[in-house]
Amino acid sequence: MLISPIISLNFGSKTWQTSYVMLFLFVLILCVFLALCSWQLSRADEKKIIVALAEKKALQPAKLIDPSRLFENRDEEQWQEVVYSRNVVKGKWVAQYHYLQDNITYDGVAGFEVLTPFQAMDGTVFLVNRGWISKRHYSSKKVLVDSNEVQTFEGVWVLPTRRFTLSDTPYPQSFPKVVQEVFHQRIAKEINHPLVPLQFRLVKQSPSSSLSTLWEPVYGSPDKHYAYALQWFIFALILIFLFIKLNLRPTL
Repeated sequence: MLISPIISLNFGSKTWQTSYVMLFLFVLILCVFLALCSWQLSRADEKKIIVALAEKKALQPAKLIDPSRLFENRDEEQWQEVVYSRNVVKGKWVAQYHYLQDNITYDGVAGFEVLTPFQAMDGTVFLVNRGWISKRHYSSKKVLVDSNEVQTFEGVWVLPTRRFTLSDTPYPQSFPKVVQEVFHQRIAKEINHPLVPLQFRLVKQSPSSSLSTLWEPVYGSPDKHYAYALQWFIFALILIFLFIKLNLRPTL
């Protein structure tokens, strides 16, 4: 059996020794900790930019628009220009379809975000995120809408949030459908109509609505990522300290 070569440094009464294998493992784990620290810092910076953009656009007055004009001649990268813009839309609900995005928590309480297709007066169809409801207070009656009346809503355009799912589970057959992830292409096939790949998030509800629209621009604040970054940096410092301390021995 081969023995790994030893690295030895003499400091008078103390000698620091380790093997190349242990040094390699130390460097590898240290790089992982520092990479995770850097990633959390970058996530915090990304969210700070999003929050600043949302706050800036929130100060702009909402305008009544035809969504088809907003999205015409735009590719996926250009949709970023639309995100968080405040608009007023007018049209009717496609009321036979309702989707309940599962595993959405608010103040530590599990619930659903309710999404319903909406057809604007110009014919454009998009998903409206109507708000959040706790599982405890959920009932199908609370998510039904009146499809016969033309209605006007104020809201902001947001990119769908991708969440971790264990598998691409088929959607259930009955409505309202509880879904782990909202796939716009799949929903477009179900409602048999092209669907704008952004969601329109309502900023106001009728007084009688049981849905909450206390939205945050991002899920998890930038400060949370700074705390995680500090945690990984401390782990890296502890690793360095232990690697030096445990390999330092009295000189024989």
